[in-house]
Amino acid sequence: MYNQSRDISYDQQQKNNQDFQQSVSELLESFASDTIRVASVGNSQEVWEKLTPVAREELSIIIEELMTNMKKHSSASNVVLKFMQKKNELEVQYIDDGIGLPLERLMAMD
Repeated sequence: MYNQSRDISYDQQQKNNQDFQQSVSELLESFASDTIRVASVGNSQEVWEKLTPVAREELSIIIEELMTNMKKHSSASNVVLKFMQKKNELEVQYIDDGIGLPLERLMAMD
């Protein structure tokens, strides 16, 4: 009985990881167009293993906000999100080739 319940639990975790991996892919693809290429690196089941459901939901919101801002403000043609598991942390890198902040604004941030 224990082994069966453990296996069910493990299968559910695998399914959740796969579902979230698919969800991230679909979210990113929804921002792609004829003029905007969107790519991801490291969007794998293993990356999502240690994330709680709450952390996954928060990360989805953050990614959606990044992508919305890119589409509204950056005039980017290429966007890359890179997901990396580093010990007990998940690092997400976002890069685009958009216009960025004006130099005056960057200088004011110092």
